[in-house]
Amino acid sequence: MKKIAEAYSIAAGGMLFFAAFLSLGYALCPETMQGGNAYAPTAEAGRILVWIGSLGWDHPGIVLSICLGLGLTDEFHVSASLLSFLSYEVLAHGISRFMSFSTARNDIPYALLGMIAAILACTLFQRVLKKSCDFWKKLLEAALLLIAGSLFSAVLFSLLWPPFYDGITALGRWCADGSVRGAFWFHVFERLLAPFGMERGLNRMVWNAGTGLGDLSYFWARKTSEDVSWPSGLYMSGFFPIMMGGIPAACAVHQNHDGNRRWGMIGLVSFLGGTVLPYEYLLLVHPLLYLGYCLSYGISAVLADLLSFRAGLALSGGFADFFFSGVMPASKNPQRILLLGALAAMVFAGTAYLRTRKK
Repeated sequence: MKKIAEAYSIAAGGMLFFAAFLSLGYALCPETMQGGNAYAPTAEAGRILVWIGSLGWDHPGIVLSICLGLGLTDEFHVSASLLSFLSYEVLAHGISRFMSFSTARNDIPYALLGMIAAILACTLFQRVLKKSCDFWKKLLEAALLLIAGSLFSAVLFSLLWPPFYDGITALGRWCADGSVRGAFWFHVFERLLAPFGMERGLNRMVWNAGTGLGDLSYFWARKTSEDVSWPSGLYMSGFFPIMMGGIPAACAVHQNHDGNRRWGMIGLVSFLGGTVLPYEYLLLVHPLLYLGYCLSYGISAVLADLLSFRAGLALSGGFADFFFSGVMPASKNPQRILLLGALAAMVFAGTAYLRTRKK
């Protein structure tokens, strides 16, 4: 478990690097988030930073395969990381070929593939290469075995993923009933699936107008609750208190405890851009704690509805989205984020304090 925690710590650092570029880029050029254009010097710098951040953020499988491959070995061996990347490429390209006629091909969970690739590569590295006297000869043998194993895994994944994806989209349709109950469960399942890249099918059924309810699409199209059959923004508002208040508060407690500035950066990118995957990767090694974390989003959605707080997502639930969604007609009571954020901060900070005391 300690080795897994170290591996996810490296992965969190990798995602944090790209998240920092994204958050700063969106702050300098918010038009990139909303699909517009700007020509000021700061906007050009913002677009460049967003492009750099997107190199990793849009390809989480590559980042995870390299970082986890490095972290899961006993001595952080670079060869294991390269083998992990090789396995990921075989998996990703193989699955895209095998699923070329499947409706699930556009929502392949590449983050999960990166995790699978790292496990395959590091298992092979530990058994074949680590104890070998002729390292380079065994490296070729390991690569061939890894390619074969990755192709087999790609075939297996191509058979299992479509029915599982259909289940996720069915869950999304069940959540998209315009009720507070649906919003509660959507917030919970969205964060349960997000670290593995499996949330897209769920989001399509709730956020997109072309394939589902369209809460996000109609919000940014300047539609209000009077124009749709549900409270506009219901399926987005619950993210803001956690990402702007809860996670930064927890990170502040952790940084105060161990002095690691990485926690401060994780809290900052969560507050500014709502990019919370670095924090979530550090929590994944504690399943019960992570389940409680996901449930907190559902509770936040219910409280946001009770207080009639409405805000919309473009990137994620950070300050940038909160600020720019405030001009939309469906936005309501933005000042109440202070109360909701403070409640989330107290809960998260208290939980983090209890965790640090046990260490």
